[in-house]
Amino acid sequence: MEKSRKITLLIIFFILQLTFIFLGVIKNEFILYKGDTLKILTKPLDPYDAFRGNYLVLNYENSIKVSDGTTDNAYNKGDIVYIVYKEDDTGYSKIDYITKEKPKGEKYIKARVNYKYSSEIFLKLPFDRYYIDSSYAKEAEKLARDRNEEVYFTVKIYKGDAVISNLYVNKVKIIDYINENK
Repeated sequence: MEKSRKITLLIIFFILQLTFIFLGVIKNEFILYKGDTLKILTKPLDPYDAFRGNYLVLNYENSIKVSDGTTDNAYNKGDIVYIVYKEDDTGYSKIDYITKEKPKGEKYIKARVNYKYSSEIFLKLPFDRYYIDSSYAKEAEKLARDRNEEVYFTVKIYKGDAVISNLYVNKVKIIDYINENK
């Protein structure tokens, strides 16, 4: 009896693990399918992580100056905030403002306050890496660093959640761009 109970608990635990993994994948795929698109300029770097493999660190605007002195203490490290984006004249998304209240009818991402310095608030966004096949990683960083190319990534957002959808060089997906320019 004891052995069959342990096996049953092990099977239930295994099914729960698979369910959580599956739900995470489904959530991201839903965001990619249903979400609004933001287009954000970047200058990627190529670090390596033994556990995660090759990825590009996406350097982009992740801070905002708080001009109203009364709001200086309104945001503290670890606070959950909503970053509202607007599109500029060139078609790129820029931080418009942040708020602690969930915005209605605007493109926003849920994030955390990473730290404050003077009147500037630095944010921890839910994306900062673009994972890439190791055979493309060094070339991707090199072309972004050494050339004067337009490099940006697109993010799909839905109800505050965000998923990186692609990385582009001169309006071409980065993998295609590298293959075309070998």
